[in-house]
Amino acid sequence: MKTLKIIALTCLFSLAFTLSSHAQEKGTSEINLGYGLATSVTLMSTFDDIFNDLFISDQANGGSVGAFFLSYDYAIADRVNACKQHLKHSIEWKGKILGIAEMKRHYSNYFKGIPHFKDYRIKIITSECTDEIFELLDEIKLKF
Repeated sequence: MKTLKIIALTCLFSLAFTLSSHAQEKGTSEINLGYGLATSVTLMSTFDDIFNDLFISDQANGGSVGAFFLSYDYAIADRVNACKQHLKHSIEWKGKILGIAEMKRHYSNYFKGIPHFKDYRIKIITSECTDEIFELLDEIKLKF
């Protein structure tokens, strides 16, 4: 059983490394996979079916309780493109004024975790012109 666990872990980490390095070569996104404490019920249920047999016996024998985690960080270019598309659809659906106003609450989610982004966030939120917002988004794509 322990050998099966080691093989499964080795396969997962090598797969994650391969996916991560391939994504970074293309300059698009980052994929992280690891093992640690569980922080999400949804995350645990995702891996539960696959690893149930491997970890239940350890827990019953007093082994450590942990969880696999998988995170996927989109590259800035992907985030900007998604944000532009969202803004276009928002304007088409709700009109220019309401579309721009309602998009303001979404910008922080698109660009969460980017260091020194506050100035750009303030510029985008205070802008009322679609052309200016799209120019700022293009600038963000180039700078970050």
